Amino acid sequence: METRTNAGRRVRKAVVVALIVAGLWAGTAVTRGMARGEDGAPNGPMGHISRAVQVIRG
Repeated sequence: METRTNAGRRVRKAVVVALIVAGLWAGTAVTRGMARGEDGAPNGPMGHISRAVQVIRG
């Protein structure tokens, strides 16, 4: 029984760490994209979002 508990804890900790890393990476990417400014066509994550909105609008 104890092994399952320890394995479950390890999995939960791994998931939490992965979510934290993903959040930091996304935050860094958004910050870099915003800091670049606009040179005609937007770059970074915001550029992808803008392109997606353009595609949806048609």
